Amino acid sequence: MIRTADILSIITIAAASIVFVDIAWSAGDSDKDEIASIRAVSNKAIRQHDVEGIVASLDDPYQINTGSGLLFHGGPETEKENWAGHFSQNDDVVYVRTPTRIEVSTYLPRAAEFGDWVGNWTADKGPIEVGGSYSASWRKVDGVWKIQSEIFVTLFCNGAAC
Repeated sequence: MIRTADILSIITIAAASIVFVDIAWSAGDSDKDEIASIRAVSNKAIRQHDVEGIVASLDDPYQINTGSGLLFHGGPETEKENWAGHFSQNDDVVYVRTPTRIEVSTYLPRAAEFGDWVGNWTADKGPIEVGGSYSASWRKVDGVWKIQSEIFVTLFCNGAAC
């Protein structure tokens, strides 16, 4: 038989936990600015083909659904190999992700990023440009925002290779 005192204890502990979460995490515009800044640094790393710089923003584990529909799941080490291979096959490839909206959770250290992406490189038949929409899931790890997952959807292709 459950006593009233036991029920009140459970309710008190649950309420205290909720208050603790609210005190422990408070999101603000500085988090949005930090995420936008990390995205800009990541774009620069891609432009420079700096594999270490690219994976610095990735969580472990990390997963990506690429614009071509491929799914990769792993972590920064796996992505280093993926990016290095991609750059060796396309020595002039550049991707730019432009956030249009960043939402930060008021409950947990999580955020959602939405935006547009464009990729450019030279294919056998000439220059190619592809792009579309993306979303990213972020979480704060040891005080630093990290990308946990990304989904890229290709919506257009321009160039002779399309």
